[in-house]
This record gives sequence, C-alpha cells and structure tokens, in this order.
Amino acid sequence: MIPYELEQGVLQKFRRRNIMTLPQLQELLGCAAITLRKRLASWNVHTSYNHNGRYYALPGVPTFDADGLWVYRGVRFSRWGTLKQTVMQLVAASEQGLSSAELGERLGLDPRSFMGHVKHQPGMQRVWMNDRYVYFSDDPAVAARQQAQREHALQQQTLLDISDHDALQVLADMIRHPETPLTARVRRLRSKGIAVTARTIEQLLQVHGITEKKLRSSVAKGL
Repeated sequence: MIPYELEQGVLQKFRRRNIMTLPQLQELLGCAAITLRKRLASWNVHTSYNHNGRYYALPGVPTFDADGLWVYRGVRFSRWGTLKQTVMQLVAASEQGLSSAELGERLGLDPRSFMGHVKHQPGMQRVWMNDRYVYFSDDPAVAARQQAQREHALQQQTLLDISDHDALQVLADMIRHPETPLTARVRRLRSKGIAVTARTIEQLLQVHGITEKKLRSSVAKGL
C-alpha cells in the first residue's frame, strides 16, 4: 500500500521531470515493481515507442504534433500508444501513403528497426510503386485516393526532373521515329546527351495525354 501523500508527491515530481523510468519511480515510491506497474496503468501513462519502452510520461505532459508524436530529449512518444498503432494511424491519415523511409523520417527511427514487425499488420496494405514498397490504407476507397495522389506527385516530379528542352527533344524523337521501341528510344536520346529513362518518357506522355499508339496513328495520317 502506497501512502496517498507519498504518491501525490511523486506524481508532482514526475510531472515536473516530464519523463521517468520504472527504476526512477520505484526508488521514489519504495514499492515492488508489480505494484508500480499497477499504478502506471491507473495513471494511464504514455509509454515511449523507442528506447525499448523504458520511459513514461503522465497524461497532459506530452505536446503532440499534428502526427500525434512528441519527442523529449530523444525519447519519443505517440498519442496512438504502440508503434504498430502509430504506423497504422500515420498511413491511414496520409494523403499519398508512406514508404518505409518516409515512415522512418516521421517517427525518427531507422525503418529497418521496425518495418519487419509492422508491414503485414491489419489496417494497411503495401504496393510496389516506383521501385519501392508504399503503404496505403486497407480501406479500398481511401487507398485508391492515396495511390492517385502519389501517382500525380510522381508525374509532377518527373516534369521537374526533365527540362523543357529535353521534353521537346523526346516528343520530337517520337514524331520522327514513331515505331522505335521504348528502350531503343532511351538509348538514342542518351547518345544525343538527353538524360532520360523509360519511366521519364512514360510519365511525360501520361501527363500530356499522349500514347505511342495515338502518336503513330497521327504520324501515319500526316497530322
């Protein structure tokens, strides 16, 4: 049994320090670990999602950001509780889904340290896009919207990555050589100093609503 006055005094110190560990709290309260764990549950504490969950914070202490995250002296907490729940919430709330690298950046963790434990959890799905896995909500409507947003962002990035001069050279090459396979077209353009990839060309045509079939048909008609 922990005296009421002692417990209230420890809670005041706990709140002033912002975060504390189990051994620190146990020393102040002078109780068994099992008793302290029951107290932590009754206090409804937040548990850190890094440092192996060694740190605790009282409700109202963390100042969570828009992602529901808070970091104090390198110790990280989430409004959502566990790391698995946090990943699921971040993915569900994202506009374009999130890659493992993007999740790691938001969480302040090396994705290799946690993705193996969360990548197949319910609430999200992963799709291979642009040479990497991207995680989307498992809600079909939300996932479709997220994927469309990411595709649009990739297209816009493609336009930023290619100069107007190079884009015109790509289109001119397609008009002059409409039957050339994509891989051969890339090689020919690169031999002329036009740094493009097959994906760059595909995205460029998609942005402008052009298909190779339509282009060949227009050239054949003399348009």
